[in-house]
Amino acid sequence: MGRSSTVTGSCASCETAIFDDHPYAWCDRCGAPLPETLRAALPKLQERPRPRQEPGVPLTVRGRAISCPICQHERFYTSKKVVAGRMASLLSWQFASASADTYICVACGHMLWFMTPQ
Repeated sequence: MGRSSTVTGSCASCETAIFDDHPYAWCDRCGAPLPETLRAALPKLQERPRPRQEPGVPLTVRGRAISCPICQHERFYTSKKVVAGRMASLLSWQFASASADTYICVACGHMLWFMTPQ
């Protein structure tokens, strides 16, 4: 069974072929971000409306800027989650604070959890 789309480029990290119907700003094989020139050539990425002000906030830990470990995007939605009961027990957080700060990548949705200091 052949593919009806054409190759637009390849991933710089793993050399996987990227077809013109590729829907992500990252390689779906290795997770590396695609170069800006390749992203600009992907029609499905260009179809999405781009907000004037990019949503989310940057994440900094101990003075170091953190990017998403999956897609390398640098902006996150934030929220505070209460961790209690079985979830706290599962994570061995019974001794720690009952809340966590979460950072959800604006681009791919990957969630990072940080225990809230007591």
